[in-house]
This record gives sequence, C-alpha cells and structure tokens, in this order.
Amino acid sequence: MNGTFSRLGTLALVVVMVGLLVGCNTKRLKDERDALFIQNQELQDRLTQTQAAHDAAVSDRERLAAEAARLQAEAAAAREAAARAAASRQQQSTGRTASTGRGASSFGQIPDVESFERNGLLTVRVAGDVLFSSGQADLKASSRQTLTKIVNVLKSEYPNNTITINGYTDSDPIRKSKWKSNDELSLARANAVRTFLRQQGIAAGRLQAVGHGSKNPRPTKAQSRRVEIVVVLDN
Repeated sequence: MNGTFSRLGTLALVVVMVGLLVGCNTKRLKDERDALFIQNQELQDRLTQTQAAHDAAVSDRERLAAEAARLQAEAAAAREAAARAAASRQQQSTGRTASTGRGASSFGQIPDVESFERNGLLTVRVAGDVLFSSGQADLKASSRQTLTKIVNVLKSEYPNNTITINGYTDSDPIRKSKWKSNDELSLARANAVRTFLRQQGIAAGRLQAVGHGSKNPRPTKAQSRRVEIVVVLDN
C-alpha cells in the first residue's frame, strides 16, 4: 500500500513539474509574440513616416518645377516686350534728325547719314550698304568720302569725346562669306570703321568697336544693316 502511495506521489510531482514547464514556455512565447508585435508596429510607423516624407519631397519638386517654368515664361515674355519696345523706338526715329545740338544738324548735312541726340548720346547712323559690299567687312572706296566728312565734324565739334562704333547686320544667316556668324561680321565692320577713324587722326583711346549682329533690328533688312557712331556728349 505504501509503495502505491509513493508511486502516486511521484506521478503527481511529475505532473506538477510538467505543468510548470508548460506554463513557463507559454508565458515566454507570449512575451516574444508581444515584443514582435511592438517591433512590427514601430516598423510600420517608420514606413508611414518615410512614405509621407517621400510624398512631400515629390510634391515640393513638382511645385518648384512649375515655379521655374513660370519664371522662365515671364522672363521670355519680358525679353520679347523689351525687344518690341526697342524696335518701336528705332522705327519712330527712322529718317528723323534731331533739331537740337549743333553736331546733329552738322552730321545731317552729310548725304546717306542720319543723326539724332537722345539721353546724352549723339548717334550718327550710316547704312551698311553705303559702307560695305554684301558679306564683306572691307570699306568700299566710295564710303571713304562719307566717313571723311563724319571725321571732320567729330574733330571740329567733339575733339575729346568718347566714341563707340556699333556694327549691325540683318537677320539672314551667314552662308557664303568667311564669317562664322552675324556677330563676327558686325564686329569686323565696326572695327573697319574704327580703324578708319583712327587713321584719320582720332585717338585710339577714345574709340571702341562693338558688334551687335542682328540685335535691335530696324523696320527693314536694309535699314538693319548699318553702322552707328555714338558720341558721348556729357564727357
């Protein structure tokens, strides 16, 4: 009888120990499951935040691109408006000789020459076809008489003033001459006139040449091809 009770006691102890072990494992598994759930939730939160930041960056990029396109369009419109205004001003001055200033009227007496004063500058305009053959930057022999008369007025009435020679062409692309562009041709023509003025006794330090190509066009291509000798009046 005593042996039976002893065996029963041992069996009961084993059952209790197994129960304890199962309970411990169940608690450990539950704790691990809870920890994994929390970790997964944190990762989900980070993913949500990252996605939100990405969406905001894409939105900002699209907004900035649209703003840049708008500003570029406004700048292009402003340039076009400025070009139209400049062309309109030049058209209004076509064929007009200023009535003020001794020099303007003196230049106006020279054939094939227009002159006018504006904003402290005296502009003497000579048609490019009077000075040069098509596509060339060498002065015509016939142009020297016109330029000599201009030099005489410059020497007598503006002996110390700064002078800029501006060369212009029409908008036709260069095809048959040695020049790579209208800008190069216009500069070569301006330099040819500068050289002539210097050879006629005007100090080189007072002279500068600038090529504008087809910029600032006039109403016709023939009028656009020109050289303008600009005298600074407020020296």
